[in-house]
Amino acid sequence: MNVIYDNIVYSLQNIGGISIYWCELTKRLLKEAEVNSFFIETGLEKDNLCRRNLEIREQNTLTRNLINLQIERFIAVRTVFNALDKGTSIFHSSYFRLPLKRDRKNLKIVSTVHDFTHNYYFKGYRGYLHNSLKYKSIKGSDAVICVSEHTKRDLINFYPDIDPSRVKVIYNGVSEEFKILEADNNVNSDRYILFVGSRVNYKNFEYAVKLVKELRDMVLYVVGSPFTKEELIMLNKCVSLSRVKLFSNVSNSFLNELYNRAYALIYPSSYEGFGIPLLEAMRSGCVPIAFNSSSIPEVMGNAGILLDSLDIDEGLTAIEKVDQKRESLVKLGLERSSHFSWDLTFKATVDLYKDIL
Repeated sequence: MNVIYDNIVYSLQNIGGISIYWCELTKRLLKEAEVNSFFIETGLEKDNLCRRNLEIREQNTLTRNLINLQIERFIAVRTVFNALDKGTSIFHSSYFRLPLKRDRKNLKIVSTVHDFTHNYYFKGYRGYLHNSLKYKSIKGSDAVICVSEHTKRDLINFYPDIDPSRVKVIYNGVSEEFKILEADNNVNSDRYILFVGSRVNYKNFEYAVKLVKELRDMVLYVVGSPFTKEELIMLNKCVSLSRVKLFSNVSNSFLNELYNRAYALIYPSSYEGFGIPLLEAMRSGCVPIAFNSSSIPEVMGNAGILLDSLDIDEGLTAIEKVDQKRESLVKLGLERSSHFSWDLTFKATVDLYKDIL
């Protein structure tokens, strides 16, 4: 079986959930004896933290000379490899691109949809361009992967003309690097609430800050991009900056340590297509406190504390419950997260490839 991966996502972000997903699929694809794997790249992947760890043979890579990265996202791509065997191949893009029409005769096309944040939260030119690109990719695919049942429901809601039988739910996995560590009494003694990931508006980062403001004996640890000027103003207004610590571009091993030592993970996002940090936290023995919205209860189950509103008093009550129920919640988290793995994700994805060939 020939499989062509379009690695455009590595040029669009340095790190992120989609890069992690694509990297985990690729690592397994490269080891699959029954698959001949080929890759389309832009030449701008070097800054991506996931791509750095992949050993892809140059002879199996087609690098396109870029005109402009933002234009490139909307351009159909060549899929002509001299080493391709005759017969039908799979084309799977990391971020909503399609092959040239002249190449599609011997291709089956797969797209993965991670969420519908742009449909809900981004209006104007940016939202229109992204949603047009996504719809075109979905419409032109032989099969569409959604990372949760909630995301599939969103797809059917936004695009009712898409045949639901072409849409397959394949859950994300979680890295085995996340695990419970032995206690270390010599580590930093901070008692902290952990916030992981993007801080765009619907992630409700300010709620986490206001919650920690009321927890006088705790600080807030943040894993993500550097604070913006507006965020620094908000932080100065709500809490002393001495009660906030930022960590950027961290390794999985260090992030695992942060989960292990945290009092809890705070995940107040209003919308998630999946929510990988929830699984990372649960595998690490960290109790997640999350907003009861979108795919979050589908992923977390009863292995954490769900907030029915972003009310500070409700958050403070949840913090109290963590200590009261920590042992049982950690056990539930370990059991729940054991149902998700990248091996399962990859196997289901390859099974889908075989089904449509």
